[in-house]
Amino acid sequence: MKKDTEKTWSNLRKFYSCYPDIAGEKNPFFEPFTHKRYNPSRIKDNRRFRLIFLNRTLDEYPEYKTLVRDGRPVWCENMKYEGVSDNLRYFSFNLRGGKKRFTISENYCFLLPSRLYVYPSWPSRLGKSKSLCARLGSVFGYPELLKDMYRNQDNTNEKFNDFLQRLKEESPIKPGVLVSPRVGLFRPIAASNKSSGAAAEMFPYGLVIRQETAKYQELYGRELFTVSFGGNIIENVHPIEMEIVDPYE
Repeated sequence: MKKDTEKTWSNLRKFYSCYPDIAGEKNPFFEPFTHKRYNPSRIKDNRRFRLIFLNRTLDEYPEYKTLVRDGRPVWCENMKYEGVSDNLRYFSFNLRGGKKRFTISENYCFLLPSRLYVYPSWPSRLGKSKSLCARLGSVFGYPELLKDMYRNQDNTNEKFNDFLQRLKEESPIKPGVLVSPRVGLFRPIAASNKSSGAAAEMFPYGLVIRQETAKYQELYGRELFTVSFGGNIIENVHPIEMEIVDPYE
């Protein structure tokens, strides 16, 4: 169902990740992070970082069961940038104190900086918030984590600012790129005004207009964008909510 579900107005709301069940059946897109309260950590995150891996990680990486913990964060260290493939940036890491090396794409996890505090429960805020995902950070949006990636890279001659510029240029989500919503993670608020017939229509593609530059945003590792979906301007869209549209689609 996850791969075959159409991206209609209705389905994007119906299968939103905060709903465990739909009409008595299990929601295949349910993500426990939507029901979690996250507290700050006393551990300084300049060498190890808390990441929250989505349940759907196991669809792509069934061997990574140890990373998926019902929305609970995992401490990761020795972060390293692994380049781009299929419109996604990849990174690798070790779990705290472990020797096994994990390599994964950026669209399967959130970043939870030590200073971040998330409360109250997000489902109760659905009517007031445009995006639950926007409350969390992304791996490539947090300066402290990027510093650790830079320390662990193979090219020792590359300057830090050049490294940051390369990551920005290799980002799949950037102004001018065509995207589509990701089922379970993107929720169109405007769909509440749709009639039953219109709700069955396919949700329009989006054009990324700009990357947000809100004050103190970098302290929380937030990498947010403004996107125009069929003329509707949506702000604070997290990259994890979007998928790149294939030019031949």
